[in-house]
Amino acid sequence: METQLVESIARMDGSTAGDAVFKEMLAYREVLAHIMKTCVPEYKECTIPEIMNCIEGDIQIGDAGVHPDETNLPPKIRGLSTESSSVTENRTFYDVRFSAVAPSADGRIGLIINVEAQRQYHPGYPLVKRALYYCSRMLSAQYGPIFDHSHYENIQKVYSIWICTRPPKERENTITSYTVQEKHLVGNATEPVRNYDLLNATMICLGRPEGENYGGLLRMLEVLFGGRHSSGQVIDILENEYGFATGDDLEGKVSEMCNLSQGFIEQGIKQGIEQGIKQGIEQGIEQGIEQGIEQGIERGIEQGIDKERLNNIRSLMAKLTLSANQAMDALDIPAEEQPKYLEMLKQPDQKSGK
Repeated sequence: METQLVESIARMDGSTAGDAVFKEMLAYREVLAHIMKTCVPEYKECTIPEIMNCIEGDIQIGDAGVHPDETNLPPKIRGLSTESSSVTENRTFYDVRFSAVAPSADGRIGLIINVEAQRQYHPGYPLVKRALYYCSRMLSAQYGPIFDHSHYENIQKVYSIWICTRPPKERENTITSYTVQEKHLVGNATEPVRNYDLLNATMICLGRPEGENYGGLLRMLEVLFGGRHSSGQVIDILENEYGFATGDDLEGKVSEMCNLSQGFIEQGIKQGIEQGIKQGIEQGIEQGIEQGIEQGIERGIEQGIDKERLNNIRSLMAKLTLSANQAMDALDIPAEEQPKYLEMLKQPDQKSGK
């Protein structure tokens, strides 16, 4: 196994865990080959080493702009430059992008493949629309470098493959692709598939090991990026289950990777606890206010009843010359409550001053 993957992980810190380092991990050729084997139909019958040999030139990692004034195609494709045509603020870059060749009935064909890392599946907009936009940009950016004038027959097929590490539960352990397909509205005229099958957006949503469909590529990516395994387990799974080649310093680097991943998990737990405490305090204050109001109302009603009874007791004692106990009996005040009113009667009457 090349050390590019584990060395990238070893450089992880809290600010780059899901960004630059994740991109470098995805750009490791053996990881890309496994992704292509599952998600790119053109490589279905190829072995992993064969697919690795199909990746052409350098793999661009976070340095190719997406939007029209930022786009440059992968280097070493017909002498293309890696420089953008202009410099703009708030630029958007492809995470990983590269070119590849693939076998077909017409011989070897060219492909342009983009792989993206994404934590949330619902970032505030439909993620599939963004993936399709990336596909469209990779198609339109071919004008000039790949084809010109009316030579549309030279357009290369594009793939935008998205790996979502924290998808909603209903999408966990799923891989879904979105393509252009022929649909007959009237009649049965057919077009060669290669003329319209030009873009493919694929969503890979990782999930927990106990979930349905966990295995194959989903398991491999979860092992790499899920942070649930020890270094020994990662090495064993990648080498024995997925045929990754062994490097001299593999064990030490994977150990660093796992320690860092565990650190991120512990940091997440800590943040979760702190957030829970904060929410608990806020909820406690809210509940305290509600209980206070409720108890205040109850206490107010109780004091109103006491005041009314006290006035009635005093009135009977004065008008009928009754003792306090006789007056309370006449008012049907329960015997267990009478000591309370006897104590109150010792206090001066606020109206009479007695």
